[in-house]
Amino acid sequence: MTEQRGEPEAEGELVEGAEDRPGAEASPGLDDMERAILDMESRRFKYQGAKERTIRSELDIPVTAYYQRLNVLIDTPAACEAAPALMRRLREQRDVVSG
Repeated sequence: MTEQRGEPEAEGELVEGAEDRPGAEASPGLDDMERAILDMESRRFKYQGAKERTIRSELDIPVTAYYQRLNVLIDTPAACEAAPALMRRLREQRDVVSG
């Protein structure tokens, strides 16, 4: 019943019910990788390490590069327009960790 983009490496890594992903629709001002990062951040992963494996397999970039791009993307106006609630949550998480 839920639609998922991509397949997790091991069954059960991705939590069901994440079909409302803000990065999935076309967002002006964001490139394909930025939309994929928004999509990835809107997912919920059940097992430790599942997100990192999915980042490497689906996006084909190192996990460190993913988080560097995400950190820049959090402050991008286009990302805030595309997924305001997600960006607010990510900024709050970042501020708690760094603050």
